[in-house]
Amino acid sequence: MGYLLHPKVEDHIRSRTTPPRILDLGTGTGIWAVEAARAYPSAIITGLDIADNQFPPPGTLPKQLTFSRYSFFEPVPAEFVGQFDVVHISFITAALFRGGRDTVIKHITEFLKPGGYLQWREIINEPNLVIDPVTLQKDPSPLKSMAYAEKWTGYMKAQAWTKDMPQVLAEVGGFEQTEMVVPPLQPELLNLETQLLLWNSHEFLNALPKAIGSEEAFAESKEAIEDTEARVKDGKMLHWQFMVGIGRKPE
Repeated sequence: MGYLLHPKVEDHIRSRTTPPRILDLGTGTGIWAVEAARAYPSAIITGLDIADNQFPPPGTLPKQLTFSRYSFFEPVPAEFVGQFDVVHISFITAALFRGGRDTVIKHITEFLKPGGYLQWREIINEPNLVIDPVTLQKDPSPLKSMAYAEKWTGYMKAQAWTKDMPQVLAEVGGFEQTEMVVPPLQPELLNLETQLLLWNSHEFLNALPKAIGSEEAFAESKEAIEDTEARVKDGKMLHWQFMVGIGRKPE
């Protein structure tokens, strides 16, 4: 993406006359929060996540960075209401698969100060992840794994809203100045991305039929795995397209 914070969001925190407060919601390992603490040493940064087993050891953290447990489906703690200049959130659509998107967006508005910014990085769910490494164009034939996932979970349809994030943020959260940035493909990262997505595909396609408990699902899972492996063996690359959405809470 080339930046931790969108230029408009960065301009906002650098214009603060007091130390800006940044929230990394759904922080996971805390990597983004740690990088933000280094990039913006005057900022006070908080990382929140439902599980704390991935948080970095406290003794290794920059002094202005803290982590705590919190689920973004829960009401916003009183001490955090209206306290943040920026809320950053990244790759959480899997957690929203069964619903709760609007609840999370409304909670984000509660965290923010008037005039504060949301920055949300997310996958744009598409049926085709296959890239030709020579032309850098999408292969016309989508992966069987995507049709398999949609058939048994409905995930693609449920998360199709990400491509309309600016409109969703405006309608659900009342955000202003909403926009979406889609970073360009980085060919030099395609090999690494392919290996990560291949591993992820194996994990998903092996786990899902066990959860479903269907012989049909097991058979189709095996076929989907073989299809993905064959594409990669044939020299094709795999690529998830992601985007960054931003919006400003009204004053």
